[in-house]
Amino acid sequence: MSAAGGDTVKRLGVLCSAVAIIVLFVPGCSRPSVPVEARSDPEPPRLYQSVKTVTIPYRLFGHAKKAGGLLYVSVCGNDEGIIDRIITLDPETGEEEIVITSDNDIAWLEVSEEWIVWETNMGMYAQPRTGGERLLLGGVQAVFGPILAGSLVAWMNRVDDDRYELTVRDLNGGENRVIAENNHPGLYNNFVHIEGDRLLWTDIIDNTGFYRVASLRDGTIEDYPIQDTDFRFPGYAQLSGDRLYSINFDTYIEWDWTKQRFGYYSIPDGTFTALRDKNFIQAFRVSGDRVAILETGHRLTLMDAAASQQTEDVSKAFGTIFDSLDCADPNTFVASVASKPGEPKKATLYFISVR
Repeated sequence: MSAAGGDTVKRLGVLCSAVAIIVLFVPGCSRPSVPVEARSDPEPPRLYQSVKTVTIPYRLFGHAKKAGGLLYVSVCGNDEGIIDRIITLDPETGEEEIVITSDNDIAWLEVSEEWIVWETNMGMYAQPRTGGERLLLGGVQAVFGPILAGSLVAWMNRVDDDRYELTVRDLNGGENRVIAENNHPGLYNNFVHIEGDRLLWTDIIDNTGFYRVASLRDGTIEDYPIQDTDFRFPGYAQLSGDRLYSINFDTYIEWDWTKQRFGYYSIPDGTFTALRDKNFIQAFRVSGDRVAILETGHRLTLMDAAASQQTEDVSKAFGTIFDSLDCADPNTFVASVASKPGEPKKATLYFISVR
């Protein structure tokens, strides 16, 4: 064979090797006899089921709730900056109706399928959702934040300047019932949460922070002390099964929101697990096995309470940061984006269904 012929054979050999490499490694060019193994990791399931956005012609509003196919929102309908009315909004037709007006600022709103409960600086009131007699649940309150589940409402009731009682009432004909006295009322311990037949709040006893869980069936109370020596004063606690989520602080003498540790206390293990340690959070809400967290910088994150490693960046998914976070109903979070001063008055509400 001549030298030229040998060079031709070599070139053909190199070319065939290159073709073989292309066939093996370029997608779509594999031979039928060579099996192709898929190596892409499956996408994790979304932590929410659906998201519906609703825009309201108000920049200043308080709370947004869902019940009976309607949205209930406390809004400012004046030039003084006072939230003075509760409106309903049909999300399908956009029809708006004023259902409650107030001469005083409406600081809190809770709505269930049966009742509406709201609080002003002059008292706390309840009214059947579909109309009926208005009830006065309490006079001037030093704290706010009642929680409503069906016809059951719970709140911290001020007895005198230094004495508060955790009180519950069945709005369908019941009377006020005292569950426990709050040993150290204040910004940490004035909030309560209901899940099923359990009621959760926090307290400080002998310089130790406690979670307290009461049975609404028989009134028994279980106490869970915080063993964390750095952040041992929990507040704003919410239930999710055997986990008690809270924002914990290092002191109750000088309140500093930025010095906090967000996480959960495990009832079976008796331990606290920090989920946010370096950065403080703005707010959080719990709905079943989902936790919504308004992070530093107002980014919204969803977390699977059963497997805390799985999170979802809602702000990234929708390209926005949020001004506020709340629960619209037991199955839905609501986050808002309000217009800036000087812009047309409006707010966009994101209703995030998780169950």
